[in-house]
Amino acid sequence: MQKHVWALIGAWLAIAPAVADDAPTVSFGPKYFADRGNIVNVEGSPTGEGASPDTNRWALWCYQASRECLEIMIRASGKFVSIETPIPYTYTVKVWAPDRIVAQRDLACGLRETWLLDRLKKTAEFFGASCMENKTPSWTIEDPPWWRKAKQGLGGLPETRR
Repeated sequence: MQKHVWALIGAWLAIAPAVADDAPTVSFGPKYFADRGNIVNVEGSPTGEGASPDTNRWALWCYQASRECLEIMIRASGKFVSIETPIPYTYTVKVWAPDRIVAQRDLACGLRETWLLDRLKKTAEFFGASCMENKTPSWTIEDPPWWRKAKQGLGGLPETRR
């Protein structure tokens, strides 16, 4: 299970310098939602108030057998790419049902972050908490803005990766 996470991290570390040197900015690909029954993988740009969808990508893997979800966050700045989470955040799966997955992570200050994955609609919602601020962000994983604009400009592209 964690091999997937480390493989992705290794791949990012291997290609990030090449991508950064070849392009003035890094562009993340479209949203990806894969449900294999016992493993669910979601990747894309965080969208919502205070999110930075152009410069961030989140990746979440949920495993039924271990009842956990692992999350990493990747940030691009100009031609540089960095992994914001040196080790994946671990969320405990509270609900694993045919239509949804709910996973939570307790923070040191007593607050909680929650992921809600709708397996039928192929959506992922994050309900956050902050020990430092009095805000409760709510974000979804979506296509990055440049991809949405490209789809609109071409009259809509087929949803092949969802």
